[in-house]
Amino acid sequence: MTRLLAVFFYEWRRSLTMVRLAWWFLLAAFPAALVLLIRFQEDFGFMMTQQEIDTVWSILLYMLIPCVCCAMGVFLNAAPAVAGELEQRSWIYLATRPRGILNLLLGKYAVAVVWAASCGLVGITFAAVVSEIDLSIFGVDPPALRTSDAGTEMRTAGNGSPMPEPEVPAVERSRGEVLFRLWFTMARLSMLSAMSYGALFLFIGALFPRRAMIFCVFYMGLVEVVLSLIPAIINRLTIQYRLRSLMMNWAEPAGRDQMQDNIFFRYVFAEGSNFEQILWLFGLSSIFLTGAVVAAHVKEFTSASESDV
Repeated sequence: MTRLLAVFFYEWRRSLTMVRLAWWFLLAAFPAALVLLIRFQEDFGFMMTQQEIDTVWSILLYMLIPCVCCAMGVFLNAAPAVAGELEQRSWIYLATRPRGILNLLLGKYAVAVVWAASCGLVGITFAAVVSEIDLSIFGVDPPALRTSDAGTEMRTAGNGSPMPEPEVPAVERSRGEVLFRLWFTMARLSMLSAMSYGALFLFIGALFPRRAMIFCVFYMGLVEVVLSLIPAIINRLTIQYRLRSLMMNWAEPAGRDQMQDNIFFRYVFAEGSNFEQILWLFGLSSIFLTGAVVAAHVKEFTSASESDV
C-alpha cells in the first residue's frame, strides 16, 4: 500500500503541469459554455414545458460530462501509461522491483480516475448553475414556456362540441430539488464513468502500447458508440449500456416506461436494478484491470523505445 501511494502521489505531481491543468480547466468549462450558448439561442425553450427543458439538460449533460469529459480525462492519462514508461526507458527498472508493474498500473489508474472524476464534478457544477442563471442580466428575454400539457388538448363530445381533457395532477418540485437531482445524478455517473473507462483504456494501453491512443479511439467509436446502440446481446457488454440505464433510472424514472414502449429503446436500456448496473460496471472494471496487469507481465517489451512506442 505504501508503494502504491508513493506511485500515486508521484504521478499526481507529474500531472500538475501547465498543459494538463489547461486541459483540465478546458474540459471542466466545456459543458457550461455549451449550455450557455444553447440558452442564448432565441428559439430554445419556446413553447416547451419546464419538464421538457429539464429532460433536454439531462440528456445533453449526460453526453457531455460522463461520456465526453470523463472519458477524455482518463483517455489522456490511462491510455499512455505503459507507453510513457517505455518511451522514458524506465520500464526495466519498474519491472525488476517487487510488484513494481502492479503498483505502477494501479497508481496511474488512480490518478486518471481522480483527475477525470474531479473534472466531471466541477463541470456538472458549472453547467447546473449556468442552466438556471437568469439571462436577463445579459439582456436576453426568457422564453415563453407552456405551463402544462394537461388541459390543453381538446376532445370531441357526443354532440360534436369540443371538451377539454381532464387535468392530471402533477407533482410539483422546487427548482432547487430538480437542480440537485440533476447534479447528484451526473456526479455519480461521472465517477462510474471515470472508473470504468479508466480501466478499459489502461487495458488497451497495456495490450497495444505502440498505438494505444489509436486503438482507444477506434474502440470508443465502434463499440461504445455504435454497438452500444444496436438492439442485440452485444450491447449489454458495453459500458455505455450500463451508464445509460443508470441515467434513465436516476434522472427520469417517470419516463422510463414510455421509453421502453418504443421498439428501438426497448433494448437500449437495461431492465435490471440500479445495483445490478453498478455491479456490472465494477465487474467490467475489475476484468479490465486484471487483464492490464496480466498483459503487462506477460508481454516482453524491449528496451528500444522506438520499437515499442
